[in-house]
Amino acid sequence: MYVCCGSANGIEIRKVQYKDAKLTVDDPVKLVPNCHNFSFSPDYKYVCLYTKSGVHSKEFPDKFVNVYRFDINKGSIELMHEHPVPNILSVKFSPRSTYICIMSRRTANTDQEKIPLVLIIKTETGEVVNSFNYNAQKVPVIFWSDDEKVLATSHTNGIRFTETQADGTSATKECELEKLYACAFTSTRKGLRFAAVYGENPKKMKILEYPNFENHIAYRPIMIGETFTIKISPNGSSAVAIGLKNESDSTFYGESYAFYLNDQNRQDLNQKKSGPIHTVEYSPNGDKFVLISGHVPPAVQVFYEKLHTNGDIGEFSLNNVRYSSNPNIAVIGGFGSFTGTIMFYDLASREKISEGEAPYTSEWSWSPCGRLVLSAVLYPKMMVDNEFRIINHMSQIIFRQKGTELTQAEWVGVEKALPLPNIKAPVIAKPQAAAYIPPHLRNKAPGTTTAGVPKYPPGFAPKNGESSIKKSKR
Repeated sequence: MYVCCGSANGIEIRKVQYKDAKLTVDDPVKLVPNCHNFSFSPDYKYVCLYTKSGVHSKEFPDKFVNVYRFDINKGSIELMHEHPVPNILSVKFSPRSTYICIMSRRTANTDQEKIPLVLIIKTETGEVVNSFNYNAQKVPVIFWSDDEKVLATSHTNGIRFTETQADGTSATKECELEKLYACAFTSTRKGLRFAAVYGENPKKMKILEYPNFENHIAYRPIMIGETFTIKISPNGSSAVAIGLKNESDSTFYGESYAFYLNDQNRQDLNQKKSGPIHTVEYSPNGDKFVLISGHVPPAVQVFYEKLHTNGDIGEFSLNNVRYSSNPNIAVIGGFGSFTGTIMFYDLASREKISEGEAPYTSEWSWSPCGRLVLSAVLYPKMMVDNEFRIINHMSQIIFRQKGTELTQAEWVGVEKALPLPNIKAPVIAKPQAAAYIPPHLRNKAPGTTTAGVPKYPPGFAPKNGESSIKKSKR
């Protein structure tokens, strides 16, 4: 496996080996000198190199996307085709790497030049197979089914589904959802499922399945919230929407609420602590999710879908979670407004594995083998001290690398999940009990003496037991 980085030095890749709890990181190999960002295909056969809009790099303008063939054994690339694209927001591959979706930011120039904001191109040939625009206030959600036969694209008042037929032609079907706030998709064995929040007075939250939009799988009304985000479980059995109420009497930042819905029409979500919703994250197989909510310190809870029960992890200064390739192992972090604490946790045994610090982390992810975590301090969120670190499951930073304008750092490669190695936790010596020292004496160097310093001023030495201080005559 590799660690790939984009910085002022361009795109660099480092080979990483982790065997018997020992880490080896090779010297970097520069792929290209003139890009800040990259997107690898799911099978790691291709890579797109570009510079995102907003990086503000004079050397690497955000005006092109280059598509390369990637050799994962050698860590080398070969140019296939180039696409002039301004103001790049994101580059995304389809599940089988057949297509690439390039999305641009809308500007006066794109409107004047009539440049399409979304391009769908074939990976092998570079042929543009579809292009369209979107509303300036809402970036669309683009999703392919696992077999790539169905492409879903959200817009202001619904979702457009384009299905490729056996003869190569395509058919389009609209799912009308007036005033769509948020949607999320998943491809399951049963088909393409999605969850959406839409409408007014009251707003509606539904779980639906393509192509039968008339009969929803589950439904609930939502009375509170002005803006929304939503997540659907990977197996499509449930969804959680987070609504934000911008106006609040209790806080300047507004209030947030979590709304749960599953395919059995259960809607109860027993939050331990009231307050803001920090995150909701499903496990890779969708059998559970972690909810972090409440005022500082927020409560961390695990909800088990099949049993309809929840487990209490505790209250910590944590606000995000990442699952390893073993869905029972997670790392929970407290970043942004928190101090950078990370906690490795076993969700099966409900036991903490370790706890440590990864301050100023912008992005973080598990290695393909599920035994290491990559933590990155990225530009332009942090203008100085950009670096990435590799952390083992005992929360020890075992490698760190500084970088100028480090914009992106990610794992590259596919490996089977491996068990966590046996590592002894570092023993932290407890401070020994000692006599109390007054505060004004605590910073003095040890062994400081007053030898050679006169005890009495000249002429005031005591004689025959008399007092050393003579009273002045008035």
